[in-house]
Amino acid sequence: MSYNEHITYDKNGNINTLFRNGDLDSNLDVIEIDNLSYEYDSGNKLLKVTDSSNHPEGFKNGANKNVEYGYDDFGNMTRDDNKGISSITYNHLNLPIEIVFSGTPTRNISYIYNALGQKVSKSVTYGVSYTTIDYLGGFHYENEVLKFFATAEGYVNVLTKGNKTAYNYVYNYMDHLGNIRLSYTESPEGEVEVLEENHYYPFGLKHKKYGSVDKQLVSIVKGETYYVGIEAVSPGERLTYQYKYQSQEYQDELGLNWYSFKWRNYDPAIGRFFNPDPLSEKYAYQSHYNFSENRVIDGRELEGLEWENFRTTGKNPGSLKMKLPSSDAQRQHYSVAVTNSDVSFSDFKSTFKESPQKFLTNSKATFNSPVDGEGNSSDFEKGSFIKIDIKGPMNNAYVKVVGMEDKDDYMSATFATMEGHVEKGKITFRLYDDGDGNIRFTINSMSEVDMGLAPEKYSREQQSQSWNEVLSNISKYLGGEETKRESRVVEPKKEDK
Repeated sequence: MSYNEHITYDKNGNINTLFRNGDLDSNLDVIEIDNLSYEYDSGNKLLKVTDSSNHPEGFKNGANKNVEYGYDDFGNMTRDDNKGISSITYNHLNLPIEIVFSGTPTRNISYIYNALGQKVSKSVTYGVSYTTIDYLGGFHYENEVLKFFATAEGYVNVLTKGNKTAYNYVYNYMDHLGNIRLSYTESPEGEVEVLEENHYYPFGLKHKKYGSVDKQLVSIVKGETYYVGIEAVSPGERLTYQYKYQSQEYQDELGLNWYSFKWRNYDPAIGRFFNPDPLSEKYAYQSHYNFSENRVIDGRELEGLEWENFRTTGKNPGSLKMKLPSSDAQRQHYSVAVTNSDVSFSDFKSTFKESPQKFLTNSKATFNSPVDGEGNSSDFEKGSFIKIDIKGPMNNAYVKVVGMEDKDDYMSATFATMEGHVEKGKITFRLYDDGDGNIRFTINSMSEVDMGLAPEKYSREQQSQSWNEVLSNISKYLGGEETKRESRVVEPKKEDK
């Protein structure tokens, strides 16, 4: 209750309103820290955010204009009046290279990237103060001094005093989305010491006013003795290690308060990117500025490009568990028959084996090329995997080829769904040569939703449309005359109560 959040959306997935409690850890009382309303143009670009809560936490309502955000011709934000950003300049990859703040003293942030778009340097200017941060792989330097470097378990903190350097392991505890929840180390007394505790609203804003006090490793010198201690972070001081939500870098310099994903920058206070999705054409069913397709519980944002199922993130297809439907699952049968085909059965079968995705891709789902268990390119054969990118608010996941039979006048391939799919399914595709230029193609499917992301009826309707489009793909490829098309559904038997 104390940290509840309620959000409404428009039909494109843009956030319309956001109501957020916070700043108080209580079962009896709440404090409203945000009551936001959003205004957009016809192209999903945010124009204005109004906060009627009048609370300083959460979103910082620093302007009250009809239009508070500006954009370039590519849809990148170039002005944010609420944060006092007067201009943002981008490179050819639509990555920011300079952010300039209005007013005095002089305030700006500049970036340098390599040819692959990886950030290699950041410079922060505040008046006469100038700080440079260099990113060399997992090594993080500030003003040419190594501060930490990443490990598989967290990072190694580096403290340098004169000619002495101390290295201390810090371990990160992460949740299923890669959010860093705890950073802890060993104290000088040999005890576990929590340095930072993080709890987040769904879209990544950090909770405040409860949890442990932020601490940091510090160099302590007493006379000629030098050792590493742990002290609380002073008010107004910032931690050097700023990786938090989805393990991304939080850029809080000069009040920027962005998370830096590889291809876009994200503001957790309002739950939006400020740059259009580089893969917008692939996800045309939603706003180009949505964060993680607004699915922030069951998946994570992949480099600022697309939502990715947390069940399959970072996993090779061969390590995923198979999900098979029960004997009571709904069964669907689809078939198409073509006479006087322009293509021989042998050529049809050969093309299907070489590029099954050519026939199976439809408006609802894109079938990718087969891969092996390590994710490397593979022949279409038993034991190979195919990733299916499902359009709309569903999920992308793998199927495994669990069966294949190849004869002169017949071929079949059976797919089984893998861990991460919205449903448990088993599908068999069959190609028949009935002689004299008569060719038949059938689909037999058993499937049932098991993740609750979509109603069973809706999923079956979408599946029916997909498989009928596949039949059309086959018919169009074969040419000739389509003589018969069949769709049949067998509902699961329901037990008498």
